[in-house]
Amino acid sequence: MTLSKLFSPVTALTALIAITPLLLLPHTARSQAVDKNGIERSPEEIKKAISVVEQRLERQQGRVSDLRAELNRLDGRIEKEVARIVKALGKVGDSKDSRTRVAQTKGKVIEGLKKSVGIYQQKRSQIRAHLVKLRSGMEKCELEGDMKKFDQMSEKRIEQIMKLSKTLATHEDYKKYNTYVSSSYDWGWGWGTVQEKNEDYTQNKRVTKITDKERKEVVAALQKSIADLATQNRALEARLDSPNFANQKGLIQEDIERNQQVIGRREAQLENMLTAPAPTTTAISRNAAHQMELMIRDIADDLKRDFDTLFRRYSEFVKERAQSNALIEQLTDLKEMLN
Repeated sequence: MTLSKLFSPVTALTALIAITPLLLLPHTARSQAVDKNGIERSPEEIKKAISVVEQRLERQQGRVSDLRAELNRLDGRIEKEVARIVKALGKVGDSKDSRTRVAQTKGKVIEGLKKSVGIYQQKRSQIRAHLVKLRSGMEKCELEGDMKKFDQMSEKRIEQIMKLSKTLATHEDYKKYNTYVSSSYDWGWGWGTVQEKNEDYTQNKRVTKITDKERKEVVAALQKSIADLATQNRALEARLDSPNFANQKGLIQEDIERNQQVIGRREAQLENMLTAPAPTTTAISRNAAHQMELMIRDIADDLKRDFDTLFRRYSEFVKERAQSNALIEQLTDLKEMLN
């Protein structure tokens, strides 16, 4: 066939007739969506991707749900056991027989509660620093909820410290010596006065040497907390006017308001500590104090294991939850591409 025949009017007309139906097809049949990476995808590809992501999301959300349930279980058990310790110790005090065993045990428990507050606040600070770098609105909202949870846990521990501190023995108005009249044979027949050390006075002095120290440390911790929070607020207020922190103004304002509320609580707690009446506790024997000490030691060992597991699981939970959120956002983007 010659070139003239190939491009003859009849051949050209035939070709035009052949491609006309394709030109008249709806535009959507040939259109492709472009994803965030600039890659074109057909509707069929997008639907397949949606199906895969939905399956992944279902599995991921199941994992998140399981971890949340485990966290709630561990948290509930920890709270129950800590409350049990505080309640049991708060009811008892030392006797001349137990000497200072109860006071020492209370001091150890208070120190343990203080350490847990420090850990909660450290975790909160880590979340606060991470929030600044996040772009996902879902993850920000959830981590802000976690911060509030750690705040609540801290406040619960501080209230327990206050409750236990107010059961510490205080100075009582005992006479140093007991004086009584007795017959005397040293100077012949007759009557004389005899002085003996008052065991109640000696015991009170012995135990308050420990409890005064514990109480002073709690008061000092409250005073330091008030001063530190006030210092933080001054620094935060200065940041509000700084262009370097323009993207953090919302978080900074929330921190200022939270700190101010905490200062109010600490001031009330301090006043409560300084004006607390003498405790009403039941003096227990040396053996009973020893048995209580052993019980608390056993509970404390269990609490440490649960506490460590709780924070390991929380780290896993945060990662799994972030992946779940990423899949939700991916699924939303894919569905929008079909519209």
